[in-house]
Amino acid sequence: MGSKINAQLLNKFVRFSFFALIIAGLALLLGNKSWWPSFYTPFFYGWAFLTSAGLIILPKYIFRTKDKCRRETLILLQAAIALALVLNALGELYLYKLYQYGIQYDKFLHFTNSFLLVVVIASFLEIWYELPFKKALGFAALAVIAGSFLWEVIEYSSDLIFKTSEFGVYGQYMFSDTLFDLLSDGLGVILSSVFLLAPEKRQARISEYCHSPLAK
Repeated sequence: MGSKINAQLLNKFVRFSFFALIIAGLALLLGNKSWWPSFYTPFFYGWAFLTSAGLIILPKYIFRTKDKCRRETLILLQAAIALALVLNALGELYLYKLYQYGIQYDKFLHFTNSFLLVVVIASFLEIWYELPFKKALGFAALAVIAGSFLWEVIEYSSDLIFKTSEFGVYGQYMFSDTLFDLLSDGLGVILSSVFLLAPEKRQARISEYCHSPLAK
């Protein structure tokens, strides 16, 4: 109670996301292909969702601690990963198609995920590895930027290996779409860094809570 991080609520979200992705992945792999819309690639989607579920719980087994603040920051990291992967799964299932109606869901996702992940990863690095905040923020920004490029490589590779249409806009406008994806990621990284470095936002940092009496 009184914690900046509602660990119980975040834990529920992490568990829900994990099981939702497992169920969706198995349904896609085991279901009849005729069940799904023509733009689905059930085999790829199924394994992608199962892999996403694994990525959500993986930090729990890599990082172990009895420290309350570190535990809560770990849960926050899992929740941020879960949110990013669930929103991507929803995009694959239909929401990426909203571009047909002028709604750039994928650009929104690139921006918000980059913004959120920089904030969470910076806090995680600062608390777990006791890094100075600016150094933790720098590492977080570099990690998210690197992840943005890796994501595009994965999309391109999946098209080559699994014959999907992940790269570009369902296989079209590859250069312009990738460019704007990366620009959206970059904008998210820049704005999150500006937000966290603002003096008036110091008390919003998780590390400030960890050093306060509320965390005891």
